[in-house]
Amino acid sequence: MILIGLFLDEESQDWLDEESQDWLDVESTCLDWLMTNLDLGRRWMMDMSEGDKQTKSFIQFSRAYPRHAMQALEIPFVTQAKVSGDYTPGGESWKIGITSILAYALRIAPFKGTFWTTPSQPGQVLPEGIEPYPALHALVSTMSTGPVGPGDKIGSTNVTLLNRCCSTGGMILKPNKPALALDRQIKERVFNGIVMELWATSTNYDAIDPGTLRFGTLFAVDTPDNFVYKEAEYMVFEYSNPHNLLKYNHTSGLQLPKCSKEDFCLYHFTPKFTAKNKEMYLLGEVNKWIPISPKRIATISVDGGHAILEMYGEVGEVVTISVLMDVFKYSSHCKINVVELMENNIRNVKEKYEYVVLPELAEIL
Repeated sequence: MILIGLFLDEESQDWLDEESQDWLDVESTCLDWLMTNLDLGRRWMMDMSEGDKQTKSFIQFSRAYPRHAMQALEIPFVTQAKVSGDYTPGGESWKIGITSILAYALRIAPFKGTFWTTPSQPGQVLPEGIEPYPALHALVSTMSTGPVGPGDKIGSTNVTLLNRCCSTGGMILKPNKPALALDRQIKERVFNGIVMELWATSTNYDAIDPGTLRFGTLFAVDTPDNFVYKEAEYMVFEYSNPHNLLKYNHTSGLQLPKCSKEDFCLYHFTPKFTAKNKEMYLLGEVNKWIPISPKRIATISVDGGHAILEMYGEVGEVVTISVLMDVFKYSSHCKINVVELMENNIRNVKEKYEYVVLPELAEIL
């Protein structure tokens, strides 16, 4: 990277936004100097950092060992790291619930790697095969908080599936933090021999009137029969059937069906708050993998008994927000029409919408 910085003038460096430092494991273990010199590995990576400082670019780590991730604490330009193996159709590169824990602890966004959005793509040289679980890969990519990297052949992308991850402008609607394996997943494997995936993530809002609102997401694959997950009191809905809402608490828990790779379980939890003396549960964009995302909803507040959402989007984009008030379900179609320039000079859009129980302002689902 230092060499690149030397050969590029300031104007030419603008095209270099991010570099992927790949094969870190092979580079580290196949060079005797890096295996025998205590300081050379750090010097190598700090020189890499200096090069990115010169070019004003960022770094993605790929195939990194924990030593590389720890070294990234000294390199502010490392923004993300690939935490999966290389993608092959039908493979299990989506299993990143445990490896994401270290990345998140080091404030590095986990990256799942590429994937196909359709099962078969004839003519692809590498990788080859059939991808039976495109939705699983798309979901995990979105929950990772890292990039979403479809690797389809031109003309083979499932646009409908891919649109579940983002706004019309391509902004990834991700949660506050990556979906991470829960302690229970690890305990069940160690003490009971049950191998499953049980991850959770959440997004918090410091709403002034209702207090802190925590919206959660639970993801599960390969769960045993009669598996029960317990949380605080929430309203919960399954992503494939958002109109069927269940209310549960620590005592009752949530009994999961037998979750599989094809029929994975994805549940969203929404807390209760009160607006205009009515019990409200905000469901969000139920057609997205993450219906409540800080990349879409900036703030949630209550003013004069009305719930107010401040949202981001593209000019002209219509955002459909669903809400449950008392026992009635509503959806409101909000058109983004206000432009605001953010600190980093990226063009974003923000608008406020009020939700009140009036038939002319809400369409009953």
